Amino acid sequence: YTVPQYETSATIMVAPLQNSSSISSIFDIANTSSSKIATEVQLLTSRKAMQTALDSMDLSKYVNSDGVRYSDFEFPLTANSLKERVSITNVKDTNLVNITVTDASPEFARDYTNALAHSYSAMLINIAKNSSEAKLDFVQSQIPVNDKALSEALDKLAQFQIDSSVMGLTKESEIALKATSYLAQRKESLKLEILEAEKQIETLQKNGLIFDVDSFSADNVLKAKMEPISGIYREILTYDEMTVMLSNADLISTQQSERYYSLVQQIFNTKTEISQYVREQMMAQGVDYSYAVTFSNYYVQKTFSQLLVIELEQEQAKYLETIDALPLVLKHQGALERDVEVLQATSVSLSSMLEEVKMLDASIVSNVTRIDDAALPLRPVSPKKLMILAVSFLLGCGIGLLF
Repeated sequence: YTVPQYETSATIMVAPLQNSSSISSIFDIANTSSSKIATEVQLLTSRKAMQTALDSMDLSKYVNSDGVRYSDFEFPLTANSLKERVSITNVKDTNLVNITVTDASPEFARDYTNALAHSYSAMLINIAKNSSEAKLDFVQSQIPVNDKALSEALDKLAQFQIDSSVMGLTKESEIALKATSYLAQRKESLKLEILEAEKQIETLQKNGLIFDVDSFSADNVLKAKMEPISGIYREILTYDEMTVMLSNADLISTQQSERYYSLVQQIFNTKTEISQYVREQMMAQGVDYSYAVTFSNYYVQKTFSQLLVIELEQEQAKYLETIDALPLVLKHQGALERDVEVLQATSVSLSSMLEEVKMLDASIVSNVTRIDDAALPLRPVSPKKLMILAVSFLLGCGIGLLF
């Protein structure tokens, strides 16, 4: 006498979303391609995706077993009420995802499955476009600022060279100037990452993210996870400076290289842990999964970049002692040359970023390919009457014999 339930499935192929930042941090290991699409699969069952699919349907077309239209239910259908009827499974070691919906109406099960696949595709495109537009605006706003600063720095250096006859630098002074220039370039790159993350978080808040983003600054769990990072970055900086200073990278021993990549892997693992923790905390407070995932990526980007900037400044201070001992004219020359080098490197970086973001924006297409649409189920999957009768007969006999 149970109301029959019908089940149907659709198969889609999902491509992973793009990395959150177009600016590469100097200590991030290279992104490796993977068939893991856990984030995208989770987005399928987010309230936003499920509600969008539901809103796109005409519920007056479907009726339940009592003849009541779905649009006339006393308690209207929502994403939360449908969540238990939707099952998402990822085919192992592939990018294929099966969407399965169970409902008393075979027509609703079919149409909602296909609507969910369609709304999911539109949702991923929207996420990619919002991220791309925010990056494009950020890069375009930074280029004229950097160009103006570079022009002024070049003018100052040219005027200084005209007005003064500069003596040669000692080897120690050259190393100090080279190190400070290198560290300053890295610092500017990280500052761009911080600015980009802040802009993206602002975009999320404008698009509906309701959450106290500053609450994590007092989180003791995050503080404990971040505690060893400063020491790791400090050691990484030592190896990285050696690579910059030495003309032959082979002079660094294999043991040091292995240690370096071990440290980088620790940073990567900690980033992953913190991102997952932040995401879980936000979802526990009712934040939609899509917002939690995006915010956690930019939160990690901003937090680690800020910490690394502090370490770079402390490392730079060591070389500034040597530079301070130089004659005033040499010190001034070194500062002007360093400013020019930093701004030139930033200009090249921003130009390449602009081209990259434009290409990404122009190439944004659906991350979802529909392989099989859901078909109309002809037979209910429950109740299984023969199974129920067989079990009832065996239980009846057993209880009778026991009695």
